Amino acid sequence: MVDENVFREELRNLKGLIRNDPVVAARYDLDGNGEISGEEWDQAVAGLREALERQPTATGQAAEAVFESARSTTDLSSDRPSLANCSEVVVKQRLEKIEVFGGYECSNRYLFYDPHTGIEIGGADESSGGVGGFLSRTFLGPARPLNIEMTDPGGGVWLEARRPFSLLAFVKPPTLVIHSNEGLLGTVTRIWPLVLRRRYRICVANRFDSDLVIDGSLFRPWSFPVEKNGRPVASIQKKWSGAGRELFSDADTFLVRFEDPGLDAAERRLLVAASIAIDFDFFETSPN
Repeated sequence: MVDENVFREELRNLKGLIRNDPVVAARYDLDGNGEISGEEWDQAVAGLREALERQPTATGQAAEAVFESARSTTDLSSDRPSLANCSEVVVKQRLEKIEVFGGYECSNRYLFYDPHTGIEIGGADESSGGVGGFLSRTFLGPARPLNIEMTDPGGGVWLEARRPFSLLAFVKPPTLVIHSNEGLLGTVTRIWPLVLRRRYRICVANRFDSDLVIDGSLFRPWSFPVEKNGRPVASIQKKWSGAGRELFSDADTFLVRFEDPGLDAAERRLLVAASIAIDFDFFETSPN
């Protein structure tokens, strides 16, 4: 019989090993949303319990054995797109017809897809409906509360991002807080100077060695390089979709490029969330 305390400890170790290996993580990430959660862990849980039942004394080794077995049977050439294995992700705003032709400001909606295959990875919807949401979008614009739900292609929510309204938003913008299905994932915060630079700090929850800094210059307003410990690791770029499109709508498209293949799933998800924050802060326009 498996000691449940040993099982829980080994399961924590196994989850850590899987999350830190993008190739193996992609195998368990069945919906391709960049996160392993809920029933997606069932296969790993069953394998670990079976390993401990075979060798009850394998404390400290069972998690590694299950992980190595998963890695050895994973198709390393698999190109199924997900945040874990894509080198680039397009974040494209989806406009409603009433916005294009009527000039009304609707809730922001985004589509995430792999630019190399065109396959959808997920999306995001601003959850601010009703009269209150319409008024805040119309009169507060980018200063309004930011409430975003990120979803997989099937519509399941895998991230929630929240940033409250603040009267001091133009002096000290509030922090965007991102939660996954397993709890706090991290934060995205604008940092000084606010006038001459477009800077953010991305912090992964419960980690102190992986802060990412986005540092955009006013002289290159469409480009947002990302550094980690002073080293370039990613970039976020505003892409033009055509002169007519830009003139007659405020649809925005961003390319998030993961230049460092060592970026883990949490960092990648936070960078995608940061691209939406950048859209709200610098490219949100009012129809009035």
